[in-house]
Amino acid sequence: MSKKVSYYVMGILICLFSMIGNAWNVGNGSETSFLIIFMGLFVLGLFFVAKGYRIVVEKKKEFVAGIINLNGDRKLHEVEE
Repeated sequence: MSKKVSYYVMGILICLFSMIGNAWNVGNGSETSFLIIFMGLFVLGLFFVAKGYRIVVEKKKEFVAGIINLNGDRKLHEVEE
């Protein structure tokens, strides 16, 4: 659970910091190198948010009783009469 939360929190904080930096940079009319750095940070933050989302969506496989054949197919137990 902490891994999911840490990716979300880190991604959101990085995105907010980079958006504030971009707004400050555009407002001041400063060099474009800082703009590129803040845009890179924004993409990094989006990556962390997406990674946290993928961890949340990933579902565990349910156990199904049965026999697995050699070719990977699953067969349920059959009752012989």
